[in-house]
Amino acid sequence: MPKLNIPESYRPGLSLIRKLDERSVRDLRLALDQATDTSLRPDVLAASAVSSISHANVEEFREIADTVGTMYSVRMLNSMPLDDFVQEICEVMSSLDSQELRVPESERASFREKLLTVFGSKNFETVAKAWDLKTDDERVFCGARIITDMRPFSARA
Repeated sequence: MPKLNIPESYRPGLSLIRKLDERSVRDLRLALDQATDTSLRPDVLAASAVSSISHANVEEFREIADTVGTMYSVRMLNSMPLDDFVQEICEVMSSLDSQELRVPESERASFREKLLTVFGSKNFETVAKAWDLKTDDERVFCGARIITDMRPFSARA
């Protein structure tokens, strides 16, 4: 059973990646490689980057960009190696109930290669990591425990 939980709102974007041709996948990767603005959230930066792809279906690529940017953030947050991350996505997308979104076993290898290409952008990975660090709070208090209740012993004379 997959450990990664992909929200339903991002599953269509992943399914659209599966349907891309090789040229579109390469163009998407190139756009992500050229994205460098660390002041933007990864999903906003990805949307900005893919808008430069001239032959792209604007609506589909906007959805893909939103998904890619958010999934990069998830990967950075969980510190997952690329191969494990892509494997988890493939498992989730292969086990969906929806026939429209499910990745058939016959297309799984191709889908995996497309995901490796798209999520393999070191430049965009750096941008996502920078955003993760930028939005990390300085003083987050998560909890505390009292380990012992030792008090000094006072000797009576």
